Amino acid sequence: LWKAPVNWRMATSYDATQAIIGALKINNTRNGIQQTLHSSSFSVNGATGKIQFSKSGDRINNSIFLIKVQQKPGTDKYEFVPIP
Repeated sequence: LWKAPVNWRMATSYDATQAIIGALKINNTRNGIQQTLHSSSFSVNGATGKIQFSKSGDRINNSIFLIKVQQKPGTDKYEFVPIP
């Protein structure tokens, strides 16, 4: 998406921004945004996939995965790597 190294904070921030933008397009009031985000018919595409929320506000089908931190070969930098 960015054609550059990305960390989890960037991806989830992008997703949050896309969700707010999508809700604003439907209803641009504070209560309207909240109602839209909790609506079962609301969804937008983000960096981590389809974004939808339950009535409680939790993200639906939010993939949870484990990662490990490993050193990039030949450098003094580290990266997050998903564990299959």
